[in-house]
Amino acid sequence: MNKHFIDGRVGNDPEIHAFPDGSKVANFSIATTKRWTDSDGQKQERTTWHSIKATGGVVGVVEKYLKKGDKVTVMGEPFNHEWESSDGSKRSRTVVHLKEIELQPNGRNEGSETNHNQGVEAPF
Repeated sequence: MNKHFIDGRVGNDPEIHAFPDGSKVANFSIATTKRWTDSDGQKQERTTWHSIKATGGVVGVVEKYLKKGDKVTVMGEPFNHEWESSDGSKRSRTVVHLKEIELQPNGRNEGSETNHNQGVEAPF
């Protein structure tokens, strides 16, 4: 199994989609930021956005506890999706299918409500 471990902040409240059979899927993004000082002494920063998809039992944890700005660590399997856009160009996107999530204590951004998901861990 190809595993990705991502430690970052949730970029948007999860979008939950329910299906007629009662199953649900959750989609959200996580931002990771790398900071460094370049050879000229200038501070640099690069943010990478990761698309996350949750299915099965872990959707309940995502739906109940995850909010924009939360600090999380996730583990999942990457899947590449390829398609052809309307202008005929080839497009691709990697989506990490969530297997485990750990919500970090004190993970909310300053100014947001108290973090209610301290210590929540959901391996699936």
